[in-house]
Amino acid sequence: MSGGPTKAKCRGFFNHCDQSTVSFFFTNLPEGFKVSELWTIFLGFGKVGEVYVPLKCDPWGHRFEFVKFQEVVDDEVLGYKLGEVWLGEN
Repeated sequence: MSGGPTKAKCRGFFNHCDQSTVSFFFTNLPEGFKVSELWTIFLGFGKVGEVYVPLKCDPWGHRFEFVKFQEVVDDEVLGYKLGEVWLGEN
C-alpha cells in the first residue's frame, strides 16, 4: 500500500495547483496571527492561492506557514520581496 497520492489526484485538481503555484515557507510566525490576516498581507505581493499554518510548531517551538502564490512571473523576484516581510514587533 502506497502512502503517496492516488493516481486520480495526480491527474486532477491537486496536481494542477501544485504545478501552477509557487510555495514559500515562513518561520517564527508570531502568536495571534490569523490565516485571514496573513492572507491579506500576502495579497500585496501577488495572487495568493493558499495560506497554510499547521497546528504544530517546528522543533524549536516556532510557528510556521506556507504560502502558495499563483501566476508568478519571476519567483526569484517575489522571493526577494517576501524576504522583507516582518510580522509583529521588530
